[in-house]
Amino acid sequence: MNEFNYQKQDKEIDLASYIKILIKEKKIIFIFFLIGLLSGGLIAILSPRLYKAETYLEVGKIYEEKNVVAPSQLAEKINSGFYGLEKIKAHNFESTDLVKIEAYSGNPQDAKDILKATNEMILKRHNNILEHRRDLLADLAKELENKIDNLNKNNKDTVMLEIKLYEIKKEMSLIEPTSVIIEPKITSAPGFISTIFSVFFGALAGLLLSFFAVSFKTWWKNNKISLQQS
Repeated sequence: MNEFNYQKQDKEIDLASYIKILIKEKKIIFIFFLIGLLSGGLIAILSPRLYKAETYLEVGKIYEEKNVVAPSQLAEKINSGFYGLEKIKAHNFESTDLVKIEAYSGNPQDAKDILKATNEMILKRHNNILEHRRDLLADLAKELENKIDNLNKNNKDTVMLEIKLYEIKKEMSLIEPTSVIIEPKITSAPGFISTIFSVFFGALAGLLLSFFAVSFKTWWKNNKISLQQS
């Protein structure tokens, strides 16, 4: 019990002594704190300021159950740089036709322009695929109509051809183009909070370094003579 009390007293004495040392060396602490504070502020000012823009696309359909391209595949193409634009990434929401595309730039207008250019390329590519499909179906429909006109209405082949024609026209009506659900807009910008964090962590780092410097100075002062003798 007595040994425990002695240890407790020693710890209290050590803590009190250390606090006295910190008060005595307050100039060193203040200098390191100030350096850390200014460094954090400088980092916040000089760090690249990135703006994030977002846009949402809904991938079109060739017919009811088939997309122009699988939404997940479109996201992979964008992320792989298929469309030749950097600083963009895409994400497909599982079991949906939605694809979110993000762009990053130091200029907010550039971030939006990158997404606008990406949307235009995707829409143009998908529209070409759909136009080709539409033309193909239109040619088939015209061919069937000509065959039906040349057959007797009571002919059983006429009924089959009319069913096929109906299915083709239905398929044409189910074609849906890829569309922009949400136009490019800025959703994230460098803010006051990030600057405060940089300054805070800079000041904290300076404070910790000052404690280390004071401890080293005290240790050196207490051991200098013995080290020189050895």
